[in-house]
Amino acid sequence: MKSNTEAGQSKNLANLNTLIEAIVSYGEAYAPQRAAFQLPALRELYANALQAISATNVAFGNYTQAITNREKAFEPLSTTARRVVYAIKASEADEHIDAAATTIVKKIVGGRKKATKTDEEKAALMAEGKTVTEISTSQMSFDNRLGNFDKLIALLSTTEAYNPNENDLKVDTLKAFYNALLAQNERVATAANALADARMARNVLMYKPATGAMDIANDVKLYIKSVFGPSSVQFNRISKLKFINY
Repeated sequence: MKSNTEAGQSKNLANLNTLIEAIVSYGEAYAPQRAAFQLPALRELYANALQAISATNVAFGNYTQAITNREKAFEPLSTTARRVVYAIKASEADEHIDAAATTIVKKIVGGRKKATKTDEEKAALMAEGKTVTEISTSQMSFDNRLGNFDKLIALLSTTEAYNPNENDLKVDTLKAFYNALLAQNERVATAANALADARMARNVLMYKPATGAMDIANDVKLYIKSVFGPSSVQFNRISKLKFINY
């Protein structure tokens, strides 16, 4: 499917409504045999398309909010992980524990390269209908950081020498932090799936060959051209309406 903009979706829908309003003005002279071209069917098609686009917009808003919440939730992770390493090194833990913890923490704080877009930047690009190929990579980055954080907590749980007085560095607190991050990550995955489903449903309704709203609208234009003629007032009224299949 070609890259498209959300504005393009709305323009297609607006043009469909304009086409329907023009057909209403034709009165009984507009009498297609094909059921899909008849006014009640076109009105139903428009209503369904309007609902599908609205549902997609809501899903996109939910997805954007989910990734924003996740970014905020993950912000303290690197600092917390570094503090854990400092606490281990300051304890009487074995040097092998120190080394293992340091290795894990490096994976947690490694983060993204500067050239990689943030989730907010990706969401903005998606709002413009642009393809963002880094989404799966970004998701894996969060998954990996969570996995390594879980490994770090497991290591701390078996290290008797790790027993800090600072409440936010205690194992139980770290476990609660991990669970909170996991929940935020899962919300993003859920929102992303909901957005994909909404877009799929919208695209089937709008762009499926032969039965999609855009193909039907273009065929209706041809029908009007055949009935009233290419130079008619009726056809000229709708001739410039464009229905683009993305």
